[in-house]
Order: sequence, then structure tokens, then C-alpha cells
Amino acid sequence: MAGFSISVDVKDMDAATKFLGSLTPRQIGDLAAMAGVELVKVSREAFASEKDPVDGSSWKATVSKKRGGSILRDTSRLVRSVKHEVSGNSVYVGSHLVYARIHQEGGQAGRGGSTKIPRRRYLGFKRSWPERLMKTPEVRRLFT
Repeated sequence: MAGFSISVDVKDMDAATKFLGSLTPRQIGDLAAMAGVELVKVSREAFASEKDPVDGSSWKATVSKKRGGSILRDTSRLVRSVKHEVSGNSVYVGSHLVYARIHQEGGQAGRGGSTKIPRRRYLGFKRSWPERLMKTPEVRRLFT
């Protein structure tokens, strides 16, 4: 799965460590799975709004958008390919498509790097996302 790494800046690392330390391995796995589901939702919201999920900036328009279409949605293969996978206490979110990374990060593509693809980030989250996750009914039920 093509992807990237995210580190989360936790304001109160001691509280977070204590909280995670109080969970059973099954609860940690369940939390990772729920986080994966929610991160896929964040990605789908980015495609629907055509905005960066981290900073909210609009994606740069494409030729199809100028013709009345949607950015990165000609076939919808990319948005449909975003999945999550849980392994132990980790969750991986990404796409298996070869061209997924160039749209996430931007860069040169095509023969000889002749085409510049702007970054249109569709994976990631705002700093407030972990709080949003902890308020979802599924996560709240997990810890009651």
C-alpha cells in the first residue's frame, strides 16, 4: 500500500501514555481499526470538498474541473482505492495505486518528468482530529 507516515503531537504525552497503557491489546486493535475507518472518511471528505484535509486549502484545478468535472475524480478509482489496514496496534491508510503518491505529494511525472503535478493532499488530518475520533460513538462505547 502506497502511503506516508504521520506523527501526532500529543499535548499531554503523560496522559496519553497512561490512557493507552490502560487498554488491553484488543482495545488498542479496536481503536486502531476505528481510527482507520475515520481516516478513510476524512480522505473521502477531502475528495468531496476538493480541499486538503490538513490545512483546508483548495486543490489546484485540473483540465477536467475547468470543463465542469471534479478534481481527481475522472474515474473515481483513486478515491475508491483508499483503504485502511490494521496490523497489531498500528493502522495503515493509503492506496495501492501507482499514481496515488504523486497526487498526494505532487512532483514531476510523465515521460522524462515533463508534467508537473501539483500536490493535492487527500490523506492526513487536522490537529483536532484525534479529539474528533475520541468523541465518535463507536470509540466512546469501546471505553465505557
